[in-house]
Amino acid sequence: MLQATFRAATTVPVLQETMPTYLFLQTADYLDVSPQELSELYGIGILRHRDNNMEIWTPAFAPPARQRDLIHKSRLFKRLVANGEFLLRLPYEGGVVACPMHLGREMTVEDLKAVAAASSGIRTVKQRMTHLGAELGSGLVVDNGVRPGSCIIVTEITEC
Repeated sequence: MLQATFRAATTVPVLQETMPTYLFLQTADYLDVSPQELSELYGIGILRHRDNNMEIWTPAFAPPARQRDLIHKSRLFKRLVANGEFLLRLPYEGGVVACPMHLGREMTVEDLKAVAAASSGIRTVKQRMTHLGAELGSGLVVDNGVRPGSCIIVTEITEC
């Protein structure tokens, strides 16, 4: 155990992934990475900001689980951009499920709420949809700042 810890501590990190900062923020939002955790990852050199990009650096062998999640999901979000899609994150059986969707220019928030209701069973009036922490308003999804690579998080509104 001590030998493995020493080896990890003395290993030079390797650049694993580079992506635009706005896309990294979508990835972090999807994974529920807190500002404190982002700060810690930045402080220890796992995350590095260069120009308008975020870099993810990890040991070449066996990066910790959270860092593997960041790398894996960042690649997913880059594919979403390439395919003109966004990600709809829905609650499902105590966890979450990710549903890639094509971003139609005429898609309304109400259309998206209907899809989320059919997929999750949460009635539209009980849904909260957020994009980077801001609740979606009415009108077109693109007018709410959603673009390819975005992540929309659906939660259920519960009575207090």
